[in-house]
Amino acid sequence: MNFVIAFPGEAQPIIEFYELQKVSSQPFPYYQKDNHKLVISAMGREQTSQAVNFLKTKNVSPNQAWMNLGIAGHGSLEIGQTFIAGKIEDDLSENCFYPPQIYDHDFPVTCLKTCSQPSSSYEPALGYDMEAHAFYAAVVGASTRELTQVIKVVSDNPSSPLSQFSPKDVPGLIEPNLKGIALFVEQMEKISLEMQQEPEVSNTYEKVLGMHHFSSTRSHQLHDLVRQANALGLSLGEIESIAQSAKDGAQVISDIKHWMEPNRQLR
Repeated sequence: MNFVIAFPGEAQPIIEFYELQKVSSQPFPYYQKDNHKLVISAMGREQTSQAVNFLKTKNVSPNQAWMNLGIAGHGSLEIGQTFIAGKIEDDLSENCFYPPQIYDHDFPVTCLKTCSQPSSSYEPALGYDMEAHAFYAAVVGASTRELTQVIKVVSDNPSSPLSQFSPKDVPGLIEPNLKGIALFVEQMEKISLEMQQEPEVSNTYEKVLGMHHFSSTRSHQLHDLVRQANALGLSLGEIESIAQSAKDGAQVISDIKHWMEPNRQLR
C-alpha cells in the first residue's frame, strides 16, 4: 500500500499502526516497512501531485494499491465518521473521478470535492478536502482505478464548523477508525497481488470499465466476471467485444453472464 497523506497529524496513527520507519525527509517525509510506504505531502494540489510522483519512484511493480487518507469537512456526516470517496470533484475542473467500489466495508460512500481554499460552507452529502482530486489524477497510469482509493475522516461539519476545529484533534479522529481502515487496506492489497499475478484480468477490467458507467455493485460484478472468465479459460477479448456492443453497464453484466453460462454448466 502506498499512503499519500497531507499532514503529520493525519499520518502519525498510520505510521504507528504499521510500525513504519522514517527513510528520508527530503523532498518529502517518507516512511516504509515491508510493503507499506507513506509520504507526507503537505496541503494542496501541487504538493500532492509531487508527492505521488516521488512515491512512484519507490515502486517498480505495476498495479500497486494507493490511498489518500486524511481529514475532510462534510455537509451531512458526523465528526469522526469515516467515508469513502465514490466521486471526486474539483472546484477548478469539470473532470470527475469515480473510484470503483468493489470492497466490503461499512463506511458510507459519498461525493468529495477538492477545494482551492479551506471551505466553511457545507452542502448535504458532500465532503470537502484540498488533495484528493490531485492525488487521483497523479496516480492515473501507475495503477488501476479500483486500486486507487480515497478515505477521509470527518473533522468539521455544519454543527461543528471549521472555525472550531483544532489540528491537535486530528490523531484522535483517525485512531478509532484504524481497524476498519486496515481491513480496507488488506482487501486492496489482496486485489493488487491478484492483478500483479493476472495482468490480463486487470487490463480487460479497466478497458470495459471505461466503456460505460457502472454502479458500485456492477463494478464489483464486472470484476468478478472477468476473473471467472479467465479462470475458465475463456477469451477476455470476447468480453471487450460484448461490452462494446452493449448499450450500458447493466447490459454488459447481463450479456457477459449469458455468454459465460454454457461454460459454467459444462464444468
